[in-house]
Amino acid sequence: MQFSLKNGDTEAQRVIFKDQDVRNYCEMIGYEYDSVVPTLMCAQLWSEFKVFQSFSNEEIMLVRTKVEKYENLESDMQYCAYLTYKKSYKVKQFDQFIFELKINNNKTCIIIEQTFLKEVKMYDI
Repeated sequence: MQFSLKNGDTEAQRVIFKDQDVRNYCEMIGYEYDSVVPTLMCAQLWSEFKVFQSFSNEEIMLVRTKVEKYENLESDMQYCAYLTYKKSYKVKQFDQFIFELKINNNKTCIIIEQTFLKEVKMYDI
């Protein structure tokens, strides 16, 4: 599959982490609920972005996650989330893709950068 994404492509969405969803997530991971959204709960956002959906049917591996947290995310607050396709390049027999998810509410709350690998399969002719 050939990707039409370009380095720097960004998509924005409004997101709200509903209180009951956060409570359920906290219970599932054994985290005491305090209205703060656990950082890992942000992982559910990636598939909602069209810029990432082109990878939904691909076999990709998450190999690196970098988190910069400046402010807690609170339940039932509206945030702006921006997913940016930062860059891609070849590493041996793999294509490497780097995405950045930035969530803010008038100021940056959290930045999550993730690196994925996809194996490039060579077919014999």
